[in-house]
Amino acid sequence: MLANVFTQEEKISSQINEAIQKVSLPDDWVDKMLNELEKEKKENSIISLFSSKDK
Repeated sequence: MLANVFTQEEKISSQINEAIQKVSLPDDWVDKMLNELEKEKKENSIISLFSSKDK
C-alpha cells in the first residue's frame, strides 16, 4: 500500500514537471533577457542623469 502511494506521488510529480517545462523559458533565453534588461537599466540611468542636468 505504501509503495503504491509513492508510485502515485512520483507520477504526479513527473506530470507537474512536464507541464512546467512546457511553459518555461530555456535558460539561455532567460540569460539573454536578463542581460538586455541590465543594458536598458544602465541606459535609462544615463538618460535620467543627463536629463536632470538640463533642468
